[in-house]
Amino acid sequence: MTRRIAHAASLVALVVALALAPAALGSRSGSGSSGVSFTFDPSAVSVGLTYQVNVSGLRTNTWTTVGAYYISFDAAYWCSGWSSGAGSFSCSFYAEKAGSIKHETYQKTSNRYRLKGSTYLTVSP
Repeated sequence: MTRRIAHAASLVALVVALALAPAALGSRSGSGSSGVSFTFDPSAVSVGLTYQVNVSGLRTNTWTTVGAYYISFDAAYWCSGWSSGAGSFSCSFYAEKAGSIKHETYQKTSNRYRLKGSTYLTVSP
């Protein structure tokens, strides 16, 4: 069942990634052009740990999605919810493999998901 959900999430991620590919090319740093910033808690993560991604500088009270690319370079695990009135959003992920793991955040405005920023987290073995 969990694998089916992950597979379905992968397909959704691929569709979103293909639709947003032109916008995604310009934002590959720790913060997006809109002033979005990421922090991780804990800041040092190793395989097998659960950690929290904290995103700030978002639009307030807006549907937000954060992805962690553990599946492959073009498919991620996702979490979604409403950003706070202060423009922040947090969610947790499980570190399932070592390496430089890309994290992205999108917000839904006008029925379109827009890339707000991306960053990398180094996960140790």
